[in-house]
Amino acid sequence: QRYRLPLLAANLSRADAGRVMREGYGAALDAATVQAFGLDRPLPADLEAGQRHEVDVGHCGQLPSDLLPGMARAQVARDVWMAKVVREHADGVVLLAGNGHVRRDLGVPRWLHGVPGQRVASIGFVEAPTEAGRFDQTLLIPAAQRPDPCAGVKAGK
Repeated sequence: QRYRLPLLAANLSRADAGRVMREGYGAALDAATVQAFGLDRPLPADLEAGQRHEVDVGHCGQLPSDLLPGMARAQVARDVWMAKVVREHADGVVLLAGNGHVRRDLGVPRWLHGVPGQRVASIGFVEAPTEAGRFDQTLLIPAAQRPDPCAGVKAGK
C-alpha cells in the first residue's frame, strides 16, 4: 500500500507450460517475446544443462530422460514470462517466486540482465547454505519438518 505497486499474476499457466513442453516456446509465447528474449536461438549450454539438472533433481531422478528437455523448456518459459511482466513494470516491482525462479544463474534475474534502468536484487529463502552466485542474498530459515518427497517415488509407489 505504501508504494502503490499493483499486484499482478506473473506465472505462465499450467496449460501453456504443457504446450511449451510439447511444441516449443512459440506455442504459448508471442513471437515478439520469443525474439526479444532470444528463444528463437539455442539456449546457452549452462542454462539448458542447469534447468535440466534442476528438473531432474526436483523429480527425484525418476523422470524418463526424454521428458527433461521439454520440462526444462517449460521452466525457461515461466522465467521468461515473469521477466516480461517485470520489464513491463519498470516503475517498481517485487517478484515473489520460488527459489528456482529467483536464482541469478538460471531464473528470472538472468533474463533481466542488461536491461537499462532495471535494478535486480535476488533473495533466496533457504533451509541450508547454497552455492555462491545463486542469489544476491540468502536468508537461512528453519527447515520445515516433512517426509522425504522422494521416498514414495523411489520405492515405486
